[in-house]
Amino acid sequence: MEIDSTDRLILEILQNTGRMTNRELAKKVGLSPAPCWHRVKRLEQTGMINHYVAVLDNKLAGQHFRAMVGVNLVSRSNAAREDFENRVAEMANVLACHQLSADVEYHLFVTAADQDALDEFLENTLLAIPGLSHAYTRISLKEIKRSSALPLDAIAEKLPARAEAAGSRIKS
Repeated sequence: MEIDSTDRLILEILQNTGRMTNRELAKKVGLSPAPCWHRVKRLEQTGMINHYVAVLDNKLAGQHFRAMVGVNLVSRSNAAREDFENRVAEMANVLACHQLSADVEYHLFVTAADQDALDEFLENTLLAIPGLSHAYTRISLKEIKRSSALPLDAIAEKLPARAEAAGSRIKS
């Protein structure tokens, strides 16, 4: 699938304002509604657009406390990693989890209503996972930036093979 400047503009707009009508989007990118709709559908079908979400306000959602938690496992076996990752994937308080190539194996971004709720989550849920050798917690004092929008300046002109396999090709 080829990505042209119009596709990039569609992606940029939808990353920042995902809730708009196709007619509004078409007007912003300079297309009529039908071609715009087809482009968006192709971007969705190829997986370039993964899904749409509503970004909630932390405080209004009752999540006043955020922390970063670093975790190491006793065993570095595939089974131990898979078990840990599967358990963490089911935890609503964990907003993101990354496996690292540093002295800390996993870094988790955690949210909670308050300090007590964070302590409860850490002690009774996260740290209760068997096989943890070390964990540390860093409390977030202030959120400077939060975004899920990816920079599009380095987007490949061609998408991976799975896009081609889907039979999608956007023509300029």
